[in-house]
Amino acid sequence: MASWASALQGNEIFGQVRAGGGLRFDPAPRPLGPLREMSETLLHLEQGRCPEWSTMRAMVTSRMAEDMLALLYLVEVATPCFDAFFSHFARAATIRVTA
Repeated sequence: MASWASALQGNEIFGQVRAGGGLRFDPAPRPLGPLREMSETLLHLEQGRCPEWSTMRAMVTSRMAEDMLALLYLVEVATPCFDAFFSHFARAATIRVTA
């Protein structure tokens, strides 16, 4: 594949023989975001969570890294819908079981 890509750029095809082993491509690591930290915090709260961001904000953000807090703040102020988003994200609604 690397030789094919090189040939497309006008270079000599199969000009170098790779000694030993294969060649692999690894994706760049994806950075974690604030939603991951929020989700983990909510998971550990179990029954102690509620869907209101104004109630949960201090508890959730107290456990987040500073760089994630900065990203979360940008999202919070960028949209008037963050409270509505959080009410679903928190997965704290009452679940009714019917027979």
